[in-house]
Amino acid sequence: MFLRIVRKDVRIIELTVKDNGLGIPRKKLNSLFEGHSNVSSRGTNGENGKGIGLMLIKDMLHAD
Repeated sequence: MFLRIVRKDVRIIELTVKDNGLGIPRKKLNSLFEGHSNVSSRGTNGENGKGIGLMLIKDMLHAD
């Protein structure tokens, strides 16, 4: 996993995260941040996901 954080301004940061997981199928990309949608899938090692990770990150990034 690779994580890079760059401060762009007093209130703006750029966050880059890269990993070597399976990725997200193109057909599911448009619904990633829709709360009623479940885009969870099995991980690289066959583990189950809960489908809430991206929603949590979105909430954290948009918090006042």
